[in-house]
Amino acid sequence: MIYMNNCKLALTAIILIPVLTFAKSPTPPETIRTLYSSMEKLSHTKNDSEAMTCLSNMKYCFLGGDPRSGIGSGINVPNDFYDFGEQTYQTLTSDRYTQILYEKRHSLSVSYEKDIRCRYTNGPDISKYEGKDGYIETLITKTFKEGKKEKTFQDVVLTNAEGLIVSLSHDVKNGNTYDNTDIDDIDDIGDINNIETLRVRASRYYTDKKYDAAYKCYKRILFLNDSDGDANYRIGLMIFWRKGYKSSSPVSARHEGIKYMEKAQKSNYYKADEALYYMTHLQIL
Repeated sequence: MIYMNNCKLALTAIILIPVLTFAKSPTPPETIRTLYSSMEKLSHTKNDSEAMTCLSNMKYCFLGGDPRSGIGSGINVPNDFYDFGEQTYQTLTSDRYTQILYEKRHSLSVSYEKDIRCRYTNGPDISKYEGKDGYIETLITKTFKEGKKEKTFQDVVLTNAEGLIVSLSHDVKNGNTYDNTDIDDIDDIGDINNIETLRVRASRYYTDKKYDAAYKCYKRILFLNDSDGDANYRIGLMIFWRKGYKSSSPVSARHEGIKYMEKAQKSNYYKADEALYYMTHLQIL
């Protein structure tokens, strides 16, 4: 009886506690402090060897960077240098971004606010979400100065479970203009072919309660890889709870959600067994 009551609580958790807010904040990932402290240090150092160390430290904070091979990440970030002479594109690869910081180290001054705010962000889960395997979203404010020009940006940085940066954009609500994620525009989801990018977007959308957009992201992942265990698991839950999924019948939604969860189980997704048990035993709870 106690076990069944616990199951019932777990099933209702997704409705009652879908996301966490800044009131329960994680520790800022070390890569965040490394990236921004290296930016700041790079713009003030006169030592070329120290400057190269800062450049290397920044490059490998991003997903895909490999210090052993010398290959950096190619994920897109906003072009913060648009008003400082680099006006070709509104976005840059993270490699090009850090390289420009290195090239401008004698003229561009960088500072950042040490008060860093973080929160967990994730998609749906069957149990009370504690942020153990999701993304961490960090808000951080930095200021660029070059001559008489000065510009302040509020960055939104997402890091994965390994602490690597998978997305860096601007908080457009605070007046910044070069936002490369277009998080409010879901029309381009069908044009995205990078599964990691789609996963990040889905988590952001779900955290912001934009369930239709999150659902479309997970469906796009399954279009690209039908056996993706994580996407099948999360689509199964969204359909089961009818979040982003339009269905007039809770019963049909339940059956459809179970089908996706069974696919996640076949892919050996580690949460699928427990979720499938809850979903198929709902009638006795």
